Amino acid sequence: MFFSFFTALSVVASLGHAYPGKLQSRDVPASELNQFNLWAQYAAATYYEKDYTAKLGNKLCCSKGNCPKVEEIGATVSYDFSDSTITDTTGFVAVDHTNSAVVLAFRGSVSVRNWISDAILNPDYELVVVGHSLGAAAAALTVADLRGKGYPSAKLYAFASPRVANAALAKYITAQGNNFRFTHTNDPIPKLPLLSMGYVHVSPEYWITSPNNSTVSTSEIKVIDGDVSFDGNNRTVLARYATAQFVPAPSDLITKKGHAGINVRYKEVPAGICEQDPSVKSYSGYADVGKDEHIFWWFFEARNGDPKDAPLTVWINGGPGSSSMLGLFQELGPCGVDHDGNVFNNPHSWSNVSNMLFVDQPATVGLSYTSPIPAYQDSDGNIVQLPSEECPDYAQGLGTCGTYSKPDIALVPNTTANVAPNMWKTLQGFMGAFPQYSRNGFNFATESYGGHYGPVFNEYFVKQNAKKAHGSIRIDLENVLIGNGWFDPLIQYQAYYNFSIFPGNTYDFNPYNESVQAEWYNNLYGEGNCVDQTLECYATGRNDICSAADNFCASKVESLYDTYSGRDEYDMRELTPDPFPYEFYVDYLNSPKVQAAIGAYQNFSESSGTVSNAFGSTGDDDRESGTIESVKKLLEAGVQVLLYFGDADFNCNWLGGQVIAEEINARGYEHAGFVNITTSDGVVHGQVRQSDLFSFVRIYESGHEVPFYQPLAALEMFERVVTRKDIATGKKHMKPHGGYRTHGTPTSEYREGNSTVVLEVLDSDATYNTTLNGPNPSSSASIRLRRSGH
Repeated sequence: MFFSFFTALSVVASLGHAYPGKLQSRDVPASELNQFNLWAQYAAATYYEKDYTAKLGNKLCCSKGNCPKVEEIGATVSYDFSDSTITDTTGFVAVDHTNSAVVLAFRGSVSVRNWISDAILNPDYELVVVGHSLGAAAAALTVADLRGKGYPSAKLYAFASPRVANAALAKYITAQGNNFRFTHTNDPIPKLPLLSMGYVHVSPEYWITSPNNSTVSTSEIKVIDGDVSFDGNNRTVLARYATAQFVPAPSDLITKKGHAGINVRYKEVPAGICEQDPSVKSYSGYADVGKDEHIFWWFFEARNGDPKDAPLTVWINGGPGSSSMLGLFQELGPCGVDHDGNVFNNPHSWSNVSNMLFVDQPATVGLSYTSPIPAYQDSDGNIVQLPSEECPDYAQGLGTCGTYSKPDIALVPNTTANVAPNMWKTLQGFMGAFPQYSRNGFNFATESYGGHYGPVFNEYFVKQNAKKAHGSIRIDLENVLIGNGWFDPLIQYQAYYNFSIFPGNTYDFNPYNESVQAEWYNNLYGEGNCVDQTLECYATGRNDICSAADNFCASKVESLYDTYSGRDEYDMRELTPDPFPYEFYVDYLNSPKVQAAIGAYQNFSESSGTVSNAFGSTGDDDRESGTIESVKKLLEAGVQVLLYFGDADFNCNWLGGQVIAEEINARGYEHAGFVNITTSDGVVHGQVRQSDLFSFVRIYESGHEVPFYQPLAALEMFERVVTRKDIATGKKHMKPHGGYRTHGTPTSEYREGNSTVVLEVLDSDATYNTTLNGPNPSSSASIRLRRSGH
């Protein structure tokens, strides 16, 4: 499909961080933009029908008005080609007398060979070669050949081209000049074939940052030099892995035997690495839960009062495969890292009121490891093993050569239930090594895939308490908090439609036309589609069926949001690439100084493809895994459970969360209603519906990672949970079956309107203002939509 380049210059593309490409600060002149628009329309003309039908002497035309300028000019076809039996290369040669040009245009979705078609060219006209997608790759190879055969000034306009050459050929084509290669913020095609296969791009890249299907301004095209660039289309892929190095095995860790026979290796972390107060201790290290399973953890004492009197709270992120360093540095830990790589204090850290233990789990996630190997990560995050600790030329530009875990899915768990035992072992090890920090109760906090982890893990802990395994200690679980959790796929895949189409989100944002809405509905409810496949997964429990269902629902339901909105799944107010929450901590954790200070034995990555692939093989993401029943059992055991949702998150959205809360059907919840939450700043940041020890919270103006967007509200909510106070006011003591109910509407009705929905991609160093609920006003005020009312 050709995505209306003539109006938006909009080929779907991807994300970003800078290295080693050079990002020029100049805007593209309006005259150049007009030329780009024209040649994009010629590429669109190759898509007139399923089988190209333009013939000699015909005037070019397009379906759906995709090339009005070309039609107005009246360019005529002098040659057409379509050879499905040999090359499947399709396109035309046209003469444009208005612009004195001969245009050679290639259509995408074709088999590309080094094929050149002779054409009769007007010697007084310039030669322009255009193409889209795979047609752009054919165009690049063709123009390189033509430049060497009498047409040295031939121009290339390549839209959404994949990588077409090795470094030598790309350098040759680049040196010829007159290359204009266009990408857009959300397109995966320019990232293929993989860099690890030796393919690179022709330079320069003209990276378009405007939303899909919108008119492009001159300031929305960035010019980037370099055959391997991690600005522009390929941006954020390597933001998560840059500045890696080969990591020596830590030699200064203290070893202790914890409970259940689990070895713990650790060291005290110097003040300033994260926690800024030298009187507050911090430790980090590993729990050796298996031969090739070494779980990284980072602990912080409670700041206020005696930490020996404070409860212990463990935090894990979701994924599956996401590092809990996200939670530590982006959300609720004692520190963050700014654009300049400087550590700053987080005044709203949850360690203000509790000892905090952040755990990277399972092995290969974050800094946890299986079998360390020398390797590099390619542009898609895949780990490629190296023969030695020497970085080859083809990988040096990536900046990711270093020490990683062996990418073998056989070494990691592949379901939620399979991860639970090692999480229990990690806690047994830590509590045995540091008994002074877990004497006053235990809390479990998580988010996202934590909708699976939280219920299943904690039910497992309760069962282990009853078993009284030799050498183990009882885990006195008191409270469980789950933020924007993924619980029941059958409910939450449908909630994608509910959030986007009907009844819609509370930001009054619905850019989807009737055709898209119908496609979304059919992909959900059509015969044999997402809902049917998920029900079959539930009925059979078979790995192949569940995996296929998950793949279908993700690609045909969830991905429609990405395709048609161009917005961040985790905060629908922002376009991609979204600079929030800040990613600067990734480079920080990969610095030798920090790795030595915390005893790390592999490079840091935000997410583990190994774990993701392992879970994908069983379709765990498409299984309900007994999460709702597990929550019910926790409540019956006297454990408090709080579900909280940032209401700008699409991925695990609050509309689905409301249904999950109703499915849990805690005692008295059906008679409770939503009320405002009062906080110390006097601002209403959200609402809660609570019945005794079960609560559902909606947080306004917040994406997926609530403590980043609403830090004060998140901290006060957390403090009320661990002190067993009501969420709405923090004044009433909560107990099982105490008869407490909030009295209000059965659904949360507040609407923010669209005042914080942005219309331009933000700079990578933009900062977030938690008072304004959006980026600091360093850029034009025009980036926001006008308020439509509540």
